[in-house]
Amino acid sequence: MLKFHECLSSLTSAKCDTCLERFPTLSVTSQPNGINECSRCAHDKSIPKRYSSANNMDPGPVPLQLQSLSQTEEMLISAVMPVMSIYRLPHGQYGYSGHVINFPQDVHGFATTLPRLPSEVDILVVRKEKEQTHRDFRVRRRAVEEALTWLLANNIYYRSIGVSVDQNTLASLPEDGDLTDLRTVQPAESQGEVTPDDVSTEEHYSSSFVPNAAPPATERETIEQAVQSLGQPQSSHLMWPSIGGTPINEFQTEGYFSMAFPTLFPTGAADFNGIRMNSVTVGNYFTHLMKYDDGRFAKHPRFRFFALNTEMRWRANETGRIYIRQHPGEAHLTVDDLRDMIGREGESFSNKVVHYGASLRGTRQYWFRERNHLIAMIDTLGLPTIFFTHSAADHQWPELASLICPEDPDNKQARVKAVIDNPALADWFFYYRIQKFVDAFYIHTLKATDYWMRFEWQHRGSPHVHGLAWLPNAPNVEDLLSSSPDLVESTKQEIIEYADKIISTINPAVLPDGSNVSDAPPPKVDPHICNKPYSEVTDLEEDLTDLIATCQRHTRCSESYCLRTRTDQHQHHRGGACNTHCT
Repeated sequence: MLKFHECLSSLTSAKCDTCLERFPTLSVTSQPNGINECSRCAHDKSIPKRYSSANNMDPGPVPLQLQSLSQTEEMLISAVMPVMSIYRLPHGQYGYSGHVINFPQDVHGFATTLPRLPSEVDILVVRKEKEQTHRDFRVRRRAVEEALTWLLANNIYYRSIGVSVDQNTLASLPEDGDLTDLRTVQPAESQGEVTPDDVSTEEHYSSSFVPNAAPPATERETIEQAVQSLGQPQSSHLMWPSIGGTPINEFQTEGYFSMAFPTLFPTGAADFNGIRMNSVTVGNYFTHLMKYDDGRFAKHPRFRFFALNTEMRWRANETGRIYIRQHPGEAHLTVDDLRDMIGREGESFSNKVVHYGASLRGTRQYWFRERNHLIAMIDTLGLPTIFFTHSAADHQWPELASLICPEDPDNKQARVKAVIDNPALADWFFYYRIQKFVDAFYIHTLKATDYWMRFEWQHRGSPHVHGLAWLPNAPNVEDLLSSSPDLVESTKQEIIEYADKIISTINPAVLPDGSNVSDAPPPKVDPHICNKPYSEVTDLEEDLTDLIATCQRHTRCSESYCLRTRTDQHQHHRGGACNTHCT
């Protein structure tokens, strides 16, 4: 385990001088010309190098005029309004929801007069009933004017479409205040029980950027357009159906990304559809930006979801094209033909569709395939020995704090804000930490022969992982189903003895008879015991006692956990003394 902790504490972010990416796993070496390059750029023989500034992959620094703009201010000056649905999660992180295939593709035409009218910034605020305190949408007239002036002078796409400043609209904006006349919804009733983990000191609101465009294209129109284009010469970029009165094709229109997110692409450089010598796939393009040196793409509340959704739709469309190419006889099928085929071929047709959809991560077909993989593992290896769950202590881990807020890693508020501002890096750290922990503990300590894991995200946005591990020489639990009573009893005893070797439920600070339970050490939360670096642990037994006292306690008593209703109709703690353990 010492090697595990040393591996985490040694993490530092390195920067490549060619692609300008910065990330903890970036392996950088000094080149003969004096620059530091990552292994990818060092081995890239393209001229110019694919992810270099010379290949139009550097968006450049953000000028002072575009720094610190609120999301509302950026939306006011955006020539393109992407449609997406985002909301704030408890503890400040952001979430994303909505139909990932059709709904977000609806976009307005280019705006030729800016800033937008407040009524054109389609934000729907969902606020708790009778909520007195709230986070509104700050707009500073001077900041909007200076940002627009800079963009008109320096952004190639703002100049090319002839954007002009509407002085009347600009004058209607507050000098420094909230944007008024936003549509607000107050739910009549609370949905479900609110728990302390769902409450935060910050206001959480939902914002939905709803289009004013014409009705979207149907799936049939989308499919037919894709099929009809198969016989036509292929363009350098994938065509995507345009929708609305003045449509914009996000996969074809140069400058689309730059005008949708002007604070990220201030001059218009590095736009996905911009001119470059060596092409870059949409997935690699977004990965490059998410690792960009200053971290602005990964921190942007909307761009990361825009990138995820765009890349998923790109892959979905490509998968559909592959299917049609391999089944040319079905290229001209109508929806009625497809329905008839489903009726005639039934499961065989569905299996074909599932096969192609399984490559799209996160879809039902993808998880169906992963389930089959797990079933195949169980059929081959037998039932797993251990089911485990690990959650992220992302506000406490000192190694993560040193990585994302090196200026003040011991400041609790700074750590929390850094996790909110850097969700991609925090999630990556959890994944990296789990991989190293599995290797150090399950494989090298418990000698696991195989394992399986699935990562999920809690309601507040932090990750956790569920997993299974197969350990050697473990009892065969299937013997419990035997018709032989003797075999069942011997198997039970074997399981108990085996579990006792690797699992303990004993608190080392409490005597076996529980006589000193009231004197057990209290939780250490200020500072939190998990804030202590492993290098500062001098007594492992004391550290274990503190960890158990702090982490192996539940925070709320409930009927689903420790409360039991007895015949006297009063609720009692299970075991009779739970109040000494519940904190």
